[in-house]
Amino acid sequence: MVEGVPQIKWTEKEVSLMNQLEDLEFSVIGKFTSKHILIRLSKQEDYVNLISKGTFYINCRDGYAYLMRTLIND
Repeated sequence: MVEGVPQIKWTEKEVSLMNQLEDLEFSVIGKFTSKHILIRLSKQEDYVNLISKGTFYINCRDGYAYLMRTLIND
């Protein structure tokens, strides 16, 4: 517990095993203002393109463009 909030800590070995089991080798977290999404990629080149830019504007059907930042899922 940290300031009354439960915390979980995983070892590097546990994280590596979870990434293998969940097929998260080329995954990125897309962070919007109030939501996060998991983006799973099958090609390393797509993964590199996403993490190298860092920010994107996603155009939606409602006519708005939403800022999405990418975070590496380690």
